[in-house]
Amino acid sequence: MLKTIGQVINDVRREKHISLAQIADLGISKSRYYRVIDGEIDMPMFDIMTIMDALTLSFAELGQLTNKACLQDITLHWLLTVDRSELEARANGVDEQDTDFRRQIFAYSLALRADEVTPEQSEGIFQRLVTLEAFTIIDLVGFALIAPVISDDKFKLLYVRYTAGMANNQNFLNSDLYDLILTIHMAAIDKLLLQPENRSYNSTMFVIETILNQYSEPQYMELRLLQQVMQLLKTTTDGVTFTTNNRMTTLLLSAKTQHASVIKTRLMTLDLSALWTEFQVGASNFWVKPNEHMRLPSFSTLPPEEMFDHYGDVFRWIIKQKHVTPGMVVDAGVSTYKLYKAYNENGYLQLEELLKLMHLLDLMPSDIEVVLRRRLINVTNSTWYQYSWQHI
Repeated sequence: MLKTIGQVINDVRREKHISLAQIADLGISKSRYYRVIDGEIDMPMFDIMTIMDALTLSFAELGQLTNKACLQDITLHWLLTVDRSELEARANGVDEQDTDFRRQIFAYSLALRADEVTPEQSEGIFQRLVTLEAFTIIDLVGFALIAPVISDDKFKLLYVRYTAGMANNQNFLNSDLYDLILTIHMAAIDKLLLQPENRSYNSTMFVIETILNQYSEPQYMELRLLQQVMQLLKTTTDGVTFTTNNRMTTLLLSAKTQHASVIKTRLMTLDLSALWTEFQVGASNFWVKPNEHMRLPSFSTLPPEEMFDHYGDVFRWIIKQKHVTPGMVVDAGVSTYKLYKAYNENGYLQLEELLKLMHLLDLMPSDIEVVLRRRLINVTNSTWYQYSWQHI
């Protein structure tokens, strides 16, 4: 039998031998703690996250243990490997906690696995994404799913939108998010560098600079290798060619030796040698058709990351980016009084209200962990967000 969030927290506390005295040291009395565990009262989000910090417990783990849809990460790997019957049930609304957009994602994934995707399905996801100012994790899942098949013009619109929000995920790149962004960047190369009719100096440099500025970590070999290739392409594009050929030859030889010369994601494949050959063959007339109406802007330095004083600031920012109105918040079950109060007072928001807002805004546990935790001021424990239940 699945447990409540309070029961899960209490079980983890006992398994990790965290005493009630240690909980009390966090400013949460024993009596109040037990009233929350027993479901008698709700607890402010600030207190719940303080306890989760002490237990090194993530939102994704809570989602797995309590079966709350709005606390479950939806990953590319899960969508493409989960049993079809479960995916069909979620697409048909068996879980009322799933939003319409998530059901769109499930239906699209079913069609993709059967090789029966329709233009209307891709268009439906595109129309949702093109209205957003910033992408959260579930939006990136949608973008990665449709990136290989949407038109080049539509891809450009979403790619520019993604690039503008890249700073949101700086210093945070778990394996699930990595799978998404690598797919998106490979689609950019396929559509904007390898297809002659779309090439222009601006589009080439935009893709190169975007990939070079993408946050990465040493263990993500495919992206690091791709960034090295982009650096050499940039050198050639800028006219410094006397060492580029030898360096690229050495790099490709090394990649081939490591069986990494062909980069693969779940949706796309990119042969680095073929990319370099294509670039070399058309070097003299590489930008053969600069379509002005399709031009990408000049890449500029990533905007600074937003920093927030408390959770209300975070939700005000996300609500603005997603064009959510106060009326929509009320319909989701959070009064405007509570929302505006939470905007200005840390700890005012209750856990159940957090879950309602996550549902309304299509937030995933990874969003909460990267945005609410890493970018909040005065957070002392910065280790637990690196993990999700899939990894554990």
